Amino acid sequence: MKIKRCVPPHLPLRAIRWESFAALLGKAHASLARYDEILKNAKDRKVVLPILLAQESISSIESKKTFTSLKRVVQHPGSGKRAGDADRLMKILHYRTALLQGARKIKSHPFSGALILEMHGMIRKDAPVLKKDIGRWRDRQNWIGPEGCRKEEAYFFPPNLKVMHERIGNWLHYLNSSDLDPIIQMAIAFAQFLAIHPFMDANGRVIRALIPIFFYKKKVSSYPIVFLSSYFKRNRLKYFEKLYAVNSKNQWEEWIRFFLQAIIKECEANKKKVQQLLVKRRAAR
Repeated sequence: MKIKRCVPPHLPLRAIRWESFAALLGKAHASLARYDEILKNAKDRKVVLPILLAQESISSIESKKTFTSLKRVVQHPGSGKRAGDADRLMKILHYRTALLQGARKIKSHPFSGALILEMHGMIRKDAPVLKKDIGRWRDRQNWIGPEGCRKEEAYFFPPNLKVMHERIGNWLHYLNSSDLDPIIQMAIAFAQFLAIHPFMDANGRVIRALIPIFFYKKKVSSYPIVFLSSYFKRNRLKYFEKLYAVNSKNQWEEWIRFFLQAIIKECEANKKKVQQLLVKRRAAR
């Protein structure tokens, strides 16, 4: 079977019409700033932040078939009622640990392959897959298609190994550089990582965990709390359509607009959650 592999562009992108995002980008920065400000001024943020992180961890991994309560994640119980329940909980906790460890390390270190591999290793810890695939770049061709599909049924093939390694190096350099705006830079880095698809599995979870870490590193937010998994989950079909269009039609600007809308919606939604939590905390005293 002859396959057509994706060849992601070299970053930074040169053909993006940055001015076309001016209004939407301004709204995104304003929403993020309001969200960040309420957390900076909250006396109870040490209570609120773990709840927000737990919600992100659940959204990043959960589906309709795998529900785990927020209370259980925050309290971190040792085991579930059933083996499957405990396994789902541990996946969520591994994601949370990877995000927290990444945020701690990025304070004094640049983005590096070692950091990304370590985060992947934590996210996929104890996964029932080939151990050589955990915490390592892929060493063979992978593909994307319907769950459990064969290669013949796939609709997207990431780059070959040579291109993958070249592009992941370029991607890391891009993360550590400064583009015209950090929010758009993250939008581009997000889509590029998924196009490169450097892991056999969990590429989406790794890059979603990197969103709050990136904004924290770039000092766009005071804490690693810019979470978008819930928005991507609610808008799953559009999310995949926009990402596919980036690689098949080079429609970067449509993806960037979608990403900016995600920032606006989720920062506003989480700001309200924080306000509600703070009110409940005050009422409980």
